[in-house]
Amino acid sequence: MNQLKLYVRREPTTDPVSRAIGLKRRLDVVGYADPSCKEPKARWAWFMSSCPDRRHRHAMVNCARHELNWLPGKVI
Repeated sequence: MNQLKLYVRREPTTDPVSRAIGLKRRLDVVGYADPSCKEPKARWAWFMSSCPDRRHRHAMVNCARHELNWLPGKVI
């Protein structure tokens, strides 16, 4: 069985509370289904303790284990 792939990168946060109190420069981790980053599948907010970083090679999304393929971060 082939493992599901998730293409992830860091992007500016979209959390309205964080943006309202001036934390616009914080970065969330966003997972996409394709390498062109058109179809988002998961978002981990910057304040979550389970937020993956570049040391992680796998993550659970919707009860399925995904292989993480890290892409360069989105320019702010």
